[in-house]
Amino acid sequence: MTSPEGPVLVTGGTGFIGSHLVHALVGLGAEVHVLHRPSSARGRLTDVAERVTTWVGDLTDAQSIQEICAEIEPRSVYHLAADTGVRLADPELEAVRASLAQNVLGSLNLVLALRRAGSTRVLVRLGGVEEYGRGRAPFRETQREAPVSPYSASQVAVTHYLQMLQPSLGFDALTLRPSLVYGPAQSERFFVPSLVRACLAGRVFAMTSGTQVRDLLFVNDLVAALLSA
Repeated sequence: MTSPEGPVLVTGGTGFIGSHLVHALVGLGAEVHVLHRPSSARGRLTDVAERVTTWVGDLTDAQSIQEICAEIEPRSVYHLAADTGVRLADPELEAVRASLAQNVLGSLNLVLALRRAGSTRVLVRLGGVEEYGRGRAPFRETQREAPVSPYSASQVAVTHYLQMLQPSLGFDALTLRPSLVYGPAQSERFFVPSLVRACLAGRVFAMTSGTQVRDLLFVNDLVAALLSA
């Protein structure tokens, strides 16, 4: 796999999947720029900190994002940032408001800033299997989404906004919807690391009836897909 040409911008690069992507890009010799919020922990990037340029900003701040994109002039962009805090159905309208601001408006701010900068050739965005929600499994790209939370609904909205804006952007905009991703440095809150730790400790692991149909995807395989998109 060859190094991407020109500057590469990664949003959400301090997170689980994003940090693996950043490490892969650094390994390819790419010029990597990571945009993250002031509250983001950068521990996953400690060993590559000197080979990565970090930018502190919030995607909801349109002016700031515009200035950052104009300075970087990214050739390739990997948009992995998203507020995943509200994954379950939440009747509170404030939860809906937060997911709209962070995920929908934040993504649109980024896309419009990239269009204005005029340097980008491709934007690869990470959606998710949650966009299909209660849909029939195994999921297919052509089936209708059925989001069940503010987070998944906002992800569906961004997917469709990108499809609508595509002809006017001047660059390709792609969305990948991975299934259950697992791998090193993942939070113990998630299924696979929780299960592994329970087995190692000899503890009983509480599970559901196990009727869900999902594919487990190793994070390195997802990174390879992102880089090939």
